[in-house]
Amino acid sequence: MNISPLISVVVPIYNMEHYISQCLDSFLKQTYRNLEIILVDDGSTDNTLDLLKKFAFIDDRFNVFSIPNKGVSNARNFGIAKCNGDYISFVDPDDWLEPHFYELMLSSAVKNNSDIVKCGIKFCNESGVVKTRYSKDQKITPLDAVREILSTSTNNYSVVCWDKIYKRKILDNINFHPNLTRGEDLPFSIEVALNSTSISLVNHTLYNYRLRDGGYSRSYSDSHLRSTLSALTIIKNLLVNHDVYNFVHRNYIGRTTFLCQEELKKIFYFYEGPNKLDKAIEVRRYIMDTFGYNKLNYCAYLTYSKLPISKKLYCFASFLNVRFANFIFQRLYK
Repeated sequence: MNISPLISVVVPIYNMEHYISQCLDSFLKQTYRNLEIILVDDGSTDNTLDLLKKFAFIDDRFNVFSIPNKGVSNARNFGIAKCNGDYISFVDPDDWLEPHFYELMLSSAVKNNSDIVKCGIKFCNESGVVKTRYSKDQKITPLDAVREILSTSTNNYSVVCWDKIYKRKILDNINFHPNLTRGEDLPFSIEVALNSTSISLVNHTLYNYRLRDGGYSRSYSDSHLRSTLSALTIIKNLLVNHDVYNFVHRNYIGRTTFLCQEELKKIFYFYEGPNKLDKAIEVRRYIMDTFGYNKLNYCAYLTYSKLPISKKLYCFASFLNVRFANFIFQRLYK
């Protein structure tokens, strides 16, 4: 193996003129230099593309592509197709890396012969670091990674794609689902984990995730609900096709109930239509029809999920009686 393997970095970008410079500066500060940085401008309408071209003029490791706006999954897939590296990583355009990110991640990958390496994360706002999520220095199995991805509690192995590096070969024939507007990381991360043989975690917080107001989660829309449920359906098919569903079905049920509960909660928080309760009843019916639940077997499934007691109570209420759920919601979340 090349003692200095090429690492390809995919950065999907849309209207990030206020944040992209900090992101790209963090690549210039990397102690590991053999990088190929694929900048995919997803049809930005602000000054983003001009900024990308300025960085490409400064350093020829930046490769700029401009494509019509079709969403982050399509932009990432476009970037993957342009990669020439032995390893691939993904970075979001409003985040930034610690200077030793690639040096330490690659060192772990080579030392442990790992297909995937994951690091810890710092969650930051304009005032500084809000919280830190550490990873233990250890190796885990692909099945352990899937359980962690499906977990609804704080975990060592996360659902996101940007706190990791991947051997290029394990991404062959794996893409982000372009039709998903929510939950696109879930099927991708599970499929990649199932396609791997060895996964390492490093106990360094090397990725800085920017917390911004007005994030996507502070809203409700029917299209996002459909995307979330589609992602969960894709995941179940992956688990069944890889013959691991029976080993992780409780984790899957926990993740399903958690995400469905979150969608109902968004109606009570953010839905701006004339009648929140009628909308919640409609959404509940759609969820139950999608997964073939009736109230009895849903409650049976929920009993075996790993949700906290308070969230189990809300989920029970949501699927038994939406008006009762609203009553519970006012006391648990307000």
